[in-house]
Amino acid sequence: MPDRRRDLHETLAELHRQLADAASLEPGLRAELRAAMEEIRARVEAGEAAEGSLLERVSDLALRFEAEHPALADAAGALARALARLGI
Repeated sequence: MPDRRRDLHETLAELHRQLADAASLEPGLRAELRAAMEEIRARVEAGEAAEGSLLERVSDLALRFEAEHPALADAAGALARALARLGI
């Protein structure tokens, strides 16, 4: 399990990097992604399970990024997969 948590933290870090590089991302979408990432980080650090809707939110965000920000979509998709592996 520690490897999965480490993978999740690495995936969150990559998503933060991709978010910083996505200068043309609309502010509302950027804020929505940041909020989801912070909720994930807080729940993992507290050892809490996230709501099932959190995985759905991240998956939905990945789909919304796909056309204009494929690297960000890939990173968000990786985050969704990491959450699923942890059962979050």
